[in-house]
Amino acid sequence: MCEVIAVANQKGGVAKTTTSVSLAAIMAKDDKKILLIDFDPQGHTTKSLGFQDKSSYDLSMTDVLNSVIQDNPIDISRLIVHSQEKVDLVPSNISLAGISNGLESVMCRETILKRFVDTVKDQYDYVIIDTNPTLGTMQINALTASDSVIIPVQAEPFAVDGMGDLLKSIQLTKRNLNSNLKASTSSTVSRLCLPMNVFSFVILSI
Repeated sequence: MCEVIAVANQKGGVAKTTTSVSLAAIMAKDDKKILLIDFDPQGHTTKSLGFQDKSSYDLSMTDVLNSVIQDNPIDISRLIVHSQEKVDLVPSNISLAGISNGLESVMCRETILKRFVDTVKDQYDYVIIDTNPTLGTMQINALTASDSVIIPVQAEPFAVDGMGDLLKSIQLTKRNLNSNLKASTSSTVSRLCLPMNVFSFVILSI
């Protein structure tokens, strides 16, 4: 059964992308079938896997959101790209920022990403969602679509500022949209090849 993992923190520069890409690559080396979703308009996950510009892929997360909102099918074979790390990727770019700003008026806007993920997750062991560094509709979409959430945090006092708002968003999502949201297993997080003197991980069970 597929597990969907969101990597989230509204603070930038805390290694969300590094966590997402490293976790995906290490799991792929363990012969797991991985889908990595770049849900950040900055597109750093996409670039990290070698897709530097829009010409290197046909479709992106912008097309995914549009297809769900308009209830039109999307060509999965054109959407998902395959990296050298044996990780499948749904790429993203700055165009995602434009559509994300218009989600507030969309019906059932919190479930847009989940509706897409539900159509592809049966083909994978894990789906990992790299989120954008804000609190808002996109982050709620990622939490609603996920089974578990990892919060990378820098090991310094100022890094935890604002964590209360994120934890509140997670609690509200669990209560109102996704009662199955749960803690990541310690074995999953322990696979990360990151400098543990620099980064810590908040594993949630709420």
